[in-house]
Parts: sequence; structure tokens; C-alpha cells
Amino acid sequence: MALAEVNDREKSPALHESDRELLSGTLSGLSAAISTEKAKDHA
Repeated sequence: MALAEVNDREKSPALHESDRELLSGTLSGLSAAISTEKAKDHA
């Protein structure tokens, strides 16, 4: 959900582009890491 807010310029108009890129990359990486850990737990 947070990633969608960051990526939607209408929902976060005050966010500067450089900050948007940083947050987007960070949140994407965290999401991927969490997904990987969940998959390991279910294996």
C-alpha cells in the first residue's frame, strides 16, 4: 500500500522526484525480501 502511495503523484504531490525514487526502491526491496522470507517459512 505504501508503495502505491509513493508511486501515485496525485496522492503524494509534495514528494520530490528524488525522494520518490529512493522510497520506491527501498519499499520494493523490502517487499521482495519479505516475500522471500515468507516463501522460505512455507517450504
